[in-house]
Amino acid sequence: MKLSIVVPVYNEERTIDQILERIGKTPYEKEIIIVDDYSKDGTREILHQMEICARIPSARFFYHSLNQGKGAALRTGIAAATGDIVIVQDADLEYDPAQYGTLIEPIAGGLADVVYGSRFLSGPHRVLFFWHSLGNRILTLLSNMLTDLNLTDMETGYKAFRREVFSKIRIEENRFGFEPEITAKIAKLRCRVYEVPISYFGRDYSEGKKITWKDGIAALYCIAKYNLRRSLALLVSTGAGPQQMGLSDIIQGVEDSFAHMKDFSSDFIQIFEDALNRKQQESGHLYLMRPRMMRWEYKNPEDKLFISDGKTVYFYVPADRQVNKEAVKQSFDDRIPMMFLLGQANLRNEFTRFELLNTKPFFEGLKVVRMYPKRKTDFQEIVMEVDPSNYQIRRLRFAHSDGSRSEFIFLSIRTNTGLRSSLFDFKVPPGVDVVQGLGQ
Repeated sequence: MKLSIVVPVYNEERTIDQILERIGKTPYEKEIIIVDDYSKDGTREILHQMEICARIPSARFFYHSLNQGKGAALRTGIAAATGDIVIVQDADLEYDPAQYGTLIEPIAGGLADVVYGSRFLSGPHRVLFFWHSLGNRILTLLSNMLTDLNLTDMETGYKAFRREVFSKIRIEENRFGFEPEITAKIAKLRCRVYEVPISYFGRDYSEGKKITWKDGIAALYCIAKYNLRRSLALLVSTGAGPQQMGLSDIIQGVEDSFAHMKDFSSDFIQIFEDALNRKQQESGHLYLMRPRMMRWEYKNPEDKLFISDGKTVYFYVPADRQVNKEAVKQSFDDRIPMMFLLGQANLRNEFTRFELLNTKPFFEGLKVVRMYPKRKTDFQEIVMEVDPSNYQIRRLRFAHSDGSRSEFIFLSIRTNTGLRSSLFDFKVPPGVDVVQGLGQ
């Protein structure tokens, strides 16, 4: 069984080396997915050096362009996971990777879909704050009352999941609300949940602990939100409600949603698969702004920039010392359609036919729509996956005439944040060659 160990990181320069070394020593087939949530203390520089030197062969690195929170980092990491079991591993040394065997045993043995490592069963632990412990127990009690689970530690940072669980769940919370959110959703899915005792070596605030009483208040809100207010939405998304959302509703909703957007930003994962089924995955951050401006910042596996002011598109790879340049009107690049959505989205003018597909979406509850373009393009069809709660596009898939395929997954979406137009300016760096035509 392959493990996907997702490590959300924010300002952990004192511990990041140690925790990754401990994870690397565990005797399992694994991938380590490290998501830096825009650290400012030197952590990011340490990770960049690790990546350049390939110190951890099984590691993959993702870098957020804005600080968004633990939940957002987990969303990025989980979307990139390919293992059989996903383990959440904090980077602060409070949880010991030597306990992976205990954590995954119920899943490996076919007894569980989800395992929580409890700090309150029988494992040794450092004695710290009474009120923090009491708060955890109260939150767990309230969660249990609404989920009908019997957990002792809902807020534990040590959780393991069959990866398939996340094909049915869409993580929405950006901060520490992830814990009550995921607990509510696995309860509604009736996942088999186990608890196992773990050791816990908690740190205090002088040592870098980040969670505060404000996060406790937010957790209370999330317990109510995902156990009560989301019940009706769950019924609709699983088809148990009396009325299904129609194709025309989805198309109109997407058009209306983008028509009112002034700007759009998100993390993205881009996957290209050629006709021989060879895959290449990249990730970074996307910015869109009216009128027709876009900026794709690639951070993994290498720095690249795909940017347009609405008239000209530039593709710059610093390592190659070359800029490719092309007029937007002449480009068939898969990224170009995104820039035309803001302010004037009219899908019916661009596509001849739409089909509402009954296929499993990437995230739970999304609506899947196939579209066929009117004009001559490099792709034969586009499949978009739409969140019916806000009509945001969460995934786009392109099928090309040469048999290749590409897809874009959008995470941590933000809209109307007041982006500046200067973000979309591009000046060719000194000593860099300029070549006509895109050459990705």
